[in-house]
Amino acid sequence: MFKSKELSSLEEIRSCKESVVLVSTDKGRGTGFHISGGYIVTNYHVIEDDAYTLVKFPENDRVYEAQLAGSDPGLDIAVLKGISGVKSCHSLKSNERSGRGGRGITST
Repeated sequence: MFKSKELSSLEEIRSCKESVVLVSTDKGRGTGFHISGGYIVTNYHVIEDDAYTLVKFPENDRVYEAQLAGSDPGLDIAVLKGISGVKSCHSLKSNERSGRGGRGITST
């Protein structure tokens, strides 16, 4: 089992942190991951029954309005879309070549 300090020192973890975004709504805020092309994965409870959803990328001062693309409340997951002009922001991609259990995501 990894400890937090050990995990934070792994290159895979450090690069994934660059894909973390702030998700804000009229009811609160949480985090999500930019997965590609302006799509964000977050927890459903973060955006549940909200009036609006805003997303902020760490390397960009601009705030983007996002729309719900799909969700599964039972799994507490939501995908947001509609964020244009973020192609230069870091995103997560599957790393099917790694072959190491539990480490199938990398940041680009």
